[in-house]
Amino acid sequence: MAVSHGRAVGVIEAPDGQERVLIVQRSDGRFTYRRQWSIDTVTDDPDSAIGASNVAHDPQGRWGPPGPDCGIYPSAVEAETEAMQRVGLLRAGFH
Repeated sequence: MAVSHGRAVGVIEAPDGQERVLIVQRSDGRFTYRRQWSIDTVTDDPDSAIGASNVAHDPQGRWGPPGPDCGIYPSAVEAETEAMQRVGLLRAGFH
């Protein structure tokens, strides 16, 4: 899956389908994670880009554009581990 300024190498979706985390390989070869919300989600999260045009990010219109990079990591595993520790939808399943 192509995302702006990088390529998604993993996706972790919330059980309710309203939010997901993209693990992204950036154009510089490093990794990050970005949060993304369903376009019908109401959120006041400052990382949410809901409200911006989502057509380029999801042609089916289900997902809004991804939020900003959340950290920069040397591997996809480290980016995913950090996301699991910091993002609420993932934290509950992280041990």
